[in-house]
Amino acid sequence: MTVDSHSIFDIDEIDPSHRFRRWFFSLANRAHRRTRPSFIRNELLFGEGDCLDPLLLDESERILRSYRFIADADVHAVEAGDGLVDVEVRTQDEWSLEIAVRPELDEGFRISRVAVAEENLLGTGTRLAVFRSAHRDRRDFGAAWQTPRLAGTRLDAHVAGGTTRSGHFFEETLAYPFVAEVGGVAFAETVAWRQDYFAYAAPMGAGYDRVMLPMETANVHATAAARFGRPGDFTVLGAGVSWEDRSFDDYPGQTATALGDDLTLASPGDSLVFGPLDGQVRPATTLGLNVMGGKRKIRYVTRRGLDAIAGEQDVRTGFQALGSLGAERRWANGGSADFGLRGHALLFAGAAGENWVFSSEFGMEAAWQFRDGAASDLLGEIDAHFYWRPSPTSRHTVATSFYAAGGWRVARPFQLTIGGPDRVRGYGRYEFPGAHAAIANVEDRILLGGPLADAMDLSLAVFLDAGAAWRGDAPFGVNSGLRAAVGAGLRVGFPAGTQRLPLRLDIATPIGPNGFGSPRYRIGVSAAASLAEGRGERQMRRSLPLTWWRG
Repeated sequence: MTVDSHSIFDIDEIDPSHRFRRWFFSLANRAHRRTRPSFIRNELLFGEGDCLDPLLLDESERILRSYRFIADADVHAVEAGDGLVDVEVRTQDEWSLEIAVRPELDEGFRISRVAVAEENLLGTGTRLAVFRSAHRDRRDFGAAWQTPRLAGTRLDAHVAGGTTRSGHFFEETLAYPFVAEVGGVAFAETVAWRQDYFAYAAPMGAGYDRVMLPMETANVHATAAARFGRPGDFTVLGAGVSWEDRSFDDYPGQTATALGDDLTLASPGDSLVFGPLDGQVRPATTLGLNVMGGKRKIRYVTRRGLDAIAGEQDVRTGFQALGSLGAERRWANGGSADFGLRGHALLFAGAAGENWVFSSEFGMEAAWQFRDGAASDLLGEIDAHFYWRPSPTSRHTVATSFYAAGGWRVARPFQLTIGGPDRVRGYGRYEFPGAHAAIANVEDRILLGGPLADAMDLSLAVFLDAGAAWRGDAPFGVNSGLRAAVGAGLRVGFPAGTQRLPLRLDIATPIGPNGFGSPRYRIGVSAAASLAEGRGERQMRRSLPLTWWRG
């Protein structure tokens, strides 16, 4: 078996007449510590002397490509004579040292992230980072450490901690995930604690755009699961325990209002704010025991030029149906206790042809408290994507997506919006809040060539977004009616062939009941229609406790 670990740039493929470019890329390679062959060998699902199994070669290749610091991987067998084969493993690294000052232009200029991070410390796959991030209303300053190879095993470990806008946070995870599509057992435990604000889009005409609810959450969960069957056709069974504590000790005294990035710690002090929030400010401690089961028939195909401009992505195809049912004991404010049930369902379906990819996911959950005799926390979402290329060599990729989500009788902080850089791009993040939302996107991404094609990926994009929000019972909710936006932008991926989401520079013009509005300029790293990053999950996740069954 031969393992060939390449650095970021292949100097031999650069024209010798381009001396400066060869010198610059050679300098970048020397500054980068390439992935150790020993790390790559340990990730393979086979060893010297094993019988050749094409499935293990394919799954090993996919494992390697799943790492952020590996841009590409190729694992294939070569005839060696006398009935023997030699397996050649070739990898190409991504740039792993991040010294980032990430600007973002969206409703004003801000620095959304400042970080010093090494994704592949000494070539071992270990991540070490110090960061300050500002996403929506979060202002985190902290440090993180993560390894996929704790003490030389396949145990994943992650620890992070630091300060938030109103307090502190801590996260710890230890997991043994299912190994690709061949592993039969998995377990995970997570501890998370956070003091922070939950941001609601403010009522229209209030003079501020957000109401910031101070809250503290603590979560602990542990689970174990097993898969039975054969690769590509598994039955999944599991069980777990979870604990959550949710408190609002600083409400209403430290409730905050904000306009832009100006957060003024002063309670508005009237029913316009407190009245809508009271129904979702419900302190509670919940202990749950859960069982899970489902069916999984998943295969992966590799496609280029989807979200990562020109890089390869592993795309799920097939279907998966998972469900869980848990018994809960909940202690509400004041010490009263109640028993209940909580159920979850998660469905996935995907398919791919030579020139197209389809992927869809549907999730829902609900709780039932015996004392009240009624359902609560009904949450559901659906996310579907379709990609089409006229031919495998075409420079055009048409990406479409549809997302819809909603909540009914939600007894915890919850609100959706339809505006922002990953929704309807012609509107602001805090416009049109509601309990239910639906968003559709269509985008034509056009790959560009040129003299820098061997250094970075560039593409143009033209897009149309549309969406609507419905008031429901969400605080400050409105019925938006149909809202739309048209626009164009530039996508930049570095280095060439990177799998990571590109830098986006967009200009979008909103279309409302009164016609076209003023254009909005946006710079950021995300994708409005993406297989690589769940769009709706970010808003739904902040309203949910840790749920072991989702992984």
